[in-house]
Amino acid sequence: MACGVCMTGSAWDICALSNKQVASNATRYYRHTVAELRSLSGTDWEAYHSGYFNHIVNSNPYYILPLNFLRDLEDEGSLGGVYPWLYALPGVSTPVAVSKRLGKSIAEDLQAGGVNGCLLVAT
Repeated sequence: MACGVCMTGSAWDICALSNKQVASNATRYYRHTVAELRSLSGTDWEAYHSGYFNHIVNSNPYYILPLNFLRDLEDEGSLGGVYPWLYALPGVSTPVAVSKRLGKSIAEDLQAGGVNGCLLVAT
């Protein structure tokens, strides 16, 4: 099971502070490792997106990625595993052709990683 959170085409973004991800008009996506994490912290992660009110997500990143719940499901055997990567990009003002290219690249990466399911989160 995947925890590489992504949406096909236009998407949302939750991004580590150090990566300087843009808030709109994405030209690339970012991969962030969650392999060693049991949960996300609002002090370590921040939403970069100009299409919604970020304050709520910044105070509780579980609205974007409920990693602690996924880890619990993994521990109890309900999930085969949590994919070690999170995929992030904003969809606001991103041209459809760019969104399709980025989405295809993410899908190819997930398929190559043996992912057979994906958590799609709308913001």
